[in-house]
Amino acid sequence: MNKIFANILFWGISIVQMNICLGAFEHVPLSTMGLSTGRIVELPVVHPVDVMTHPALLANPSERAEVLWGRLFNQPNLNYGYCAGVMSTPFANMGVLGGTFGNQIYRETIFAFSVGKSWKEKLQFGTTVSVYHLQIGKYGSAQTFGLNVSWRYVIVDKFVWSTRLKNINAPTLGVNGDRLSQNISTGISTTLHERIFASVEWAHDLDFERSLNFGIIYFPLKNIGISSGFCSFPTEITAGLFFRKNRLYIEYAASINQKIYRISQQISLGLSFPR
Repeated sequence: MNKIFANILFWGISIVQMNICLGAFEHVPLSTMGLSTGRIVELPVVHPVDVMTHPALLANPSERAEVLWGRLFNQPNLNYGYCAGVMSTPFANMGVLGGTFGNQIYRETIFAFSVGKSWKEKLQFGTTVSVYHLQIGKYGSAQTFGLNVSWRYVIVDKFVWSTRLKNINAPTLGVNGDRLSQNISTGISTTLHERIFASVEWAHDLDFERSLNFGIIYFPLKNIGISSGFCSFPTEITAGLFFRKNRLYIEYAASINQKIYRISQQISLGLSFPR
């Protein structure tokens, strides 16, 4: 009981320091590489977990699966895990995701289904339907669904402009009708060199301040990569390490929040399948 009280006190103080009010499903599934590059999902390689918030990525045919595990602010009660996969079909490319965040007292569960397609090669678009389920101990549960859309446009070779809209249907949760977060993100990504990738993104959660995110990835060796990134709100520095061998990849990322100086960590394992 004392440990639970200490955790509640710590997070109460931390939330006041960050000048934000945390709500349900504020934590969004994000690939390990995306976390390490300033929370940007427009990456040189499509990650199945990112398809939920950026379904336009599905326009690039691929068949992959990945699982990830992470912990926010090094707190045992803020663990999360997701698994996701993408596949190609003759009609459209599809992706699925499932996972949880929290503990046995407070648990968020997400299931998502995404589709994506190209139009005249340069324009790519997609949509995701997500089911949100919240369970709070013995007090009960609630569920709702959200709709995400995104698109990508190849401006010129190696320069891509992308935009993502989260929960455009303004979903609400519970008897009080608490609205889930809505977000718009837009940015430019480019391959500076065959081994260097950079991206910058402007993001705005309608309940919080706007954020400018930046990330860069460098592969000093063919199968080993490093990355770094920055978010302006909440102020956060990120970094990562990647290893690839044949169809298997392992990725690690860490981020530190500049308000409470706590480290969040995430690791993932992925596999690409022959087409």
